[in-house]
Amino acid sequence: MSGKILDSRDLHRLYDIFGLARRYDIEVSSHRIELFKQRLSEFFQEINFKLSEKDHVICLCAGSCTEGVALAELYGCRVTCIDARRDALLKGRKFARERGIEIDVIAGDVLELSKLVNASDFKLATLLGNSIPHFNVTAFDKIIKETYGILADNGAFLVDLYDVAFKILTSYRYAILEREDPLTISLHHSFDFENGCFKRTFIKFPEASKITVPIYIWTPSFVKYMFAVNNLENVHLKIVNGNYAMVIGFKT
Repeated sequence: MSGKILDSRDLHRLYDIFGLARRYDIEVSSHRIELFKQRLSEFFQEINFKLSEKDHVICLCAGSCTEGVALAELYGCRVTCIDARRDALLKGRKFARERGIEIDVIAGDVLELSKLVNASDFKLATLLGNSIPHFNVTAFDKIIKETYGILADNGAFLVDLYDVAFKILTSYRYAILEREDPLTISLHHSFDFENGCFKRTFIKFPEASKITVPIYIWTPSFVKYMFAVNNLENVHLKIVNGNYAMVIGFKT
């Protein structure tokens, strides 16, 4: 199973259509940080996973680094954030500094993680913010393998996601008003059963700039299986809210 995944240019176009390339909402980011702190601390307590100031954490597809800031504020750990969009990382680092947090940022492709990172001492790697629908099975399999190689012994890989299959079955809409200002809509384009995705076209008005995006169909149980076949053990799956879940596995 393969299929196209978004490259850095696609991501820039998509985020430009949503206005996120120009807009950094401090209030929204602060809310997301507090939400991450609540969810992460509760989950880690449940599974008895501990982080400290001595530990190194890496956040994949980190965007503006909200999860990295949350982890640094919770545990005082050293945080490295990686994303294909340098501008988002720099905005995130600036915001972190305003909160008294220093984070390292690396602009690059997480599929080439071993080329971007020399260390292999990370206590935790994260893929948060529901980034997984950007990746097909082949790409996510590679991400797990690359991540496994940089984890310390007993290090963990944490992923969050919405159950896309559940959403399709219960509430899929062929047309969605994504934003009112600027007016942005998304329309169903097609289902791609061979590659396990559906495609939507996002359109921003009045200029009618658009991009068609594949959204890969992932479920928490499938992520749990992918962890297991890639030698991550003691895998825990938590349904956090509705169809939103966190999955964590350990290198032992």
